[in-house]
Amino acid sequence: MFNPFRLIFRPRSIRRDFAGSPSRAANPFFRASPPRWSGWLAAFLLALVGASAYIMWSPKFRISVVNVEGTEKLNPESIQRFVTARLDETFLGVTWKRVSYLVPLTALTKELQMAITKLMSVETLSIERQGRNALIVRLQERSPNLVWQSGEQTFYTLDENGVIVERLHGNIPEGFPTVVDANDLVPVIGSTVLKSRTISALYLLRERLPTLGLEVASYATWPVECPVRLPDQRETPTNASVPTNNANTNSANTNRRTENVNARKSTVDIDTPICDRRALAINEPTLVVRTSEGWDIRFDASFDLELQMQKLSLTLKERLQQRKNLKYIDVRFGDRVFFQ
Repeated sequence: MFNPFRLIFRPRSIRRDFAGSPSRAANPFFRASPPRWSGWLAAFLLALVGASAYIMWSPKFRISVVNVEGTEKLNPESIQRFVTARLDETFLGVTWKRVSYLVPLTALTKELQMAITKLMSVETLSIERQGRNALIVRLQERSPNLVWQSGEQTFYTLDENGVIVERLHGNIPEGFPTVVDANDLVPVIGSTVLKSRTISALYLLRERLPTLGLEVASYATWPVECPVRLPDQRETPTNASVPTNNANTNSANTNRRTENVNARKSTVDIDTPICDRRALAINEPTLVVRTSEGWDIRFDASFDLELQMQKLSLTLKERLQQRKNLKYIDVRFGDRVFFQ
């Protein structure tokens, strides 16, 4: 008896014959069964999506607290607000930076460093995870040691290494010596404008000069200028050594020599270093001390200050008892003293 369902539901043996056919024939009534690993793949992807969603939105893995340590002048609450605002930035509506394991610590530290540098320079700054739900901002502020005067009414504080800490907008703090910039350097917070050896010499002179009866009004740097570089002058040889009695010939040779002199070539070597006036000013060891009497003393911060102090003491005692019209005393050069 003819079975119409046989055309649709073929026996398994017939399907095997089609599958093993050398002509690679396909059974039009049966679809090939899917591979066994496809179900496992779908289950893995579903589990991965679920775990990612759990980590992204679960309170157990999200930053909820920002702690700040080491502030003295900086307001810790402003730093907390800055960091929190960066963590709340969204991408496709998701605050992914809040996830503990996705916080971009390096980029966040750099942004915070740039924001703080607009106000003051800090010694160190770092942002670290504190558990799974907190960040901690650790910073160390620089300690001001002296005042840097740039221009007439622009003042900054420097630390012991000569780094600009911050700009002063109010009164100058008492007890800090003032250094007047004689080279009009562009002050940038966090940049170095004075060598540490010069600062050390400044504090030593501040302690020793009162023993000579001198009161210090201020300190200043020494003005520097880039050296003038002249190009090499190379003259083309002339034919002036050829003897002749012809006046026209002599006149022609004279004109030729004039042309050769005018045709000298000026050459500049490409490996000649370019003068950096800022570097010259920072590395200049001369320290000018302005006394309350209105005259200056010039010291070399890289040389023996004890010897310079001895020369200054002898000069004041033996040759300059009267200092009414004195302009300066220079003790920088060997065993000699210059004054005017």
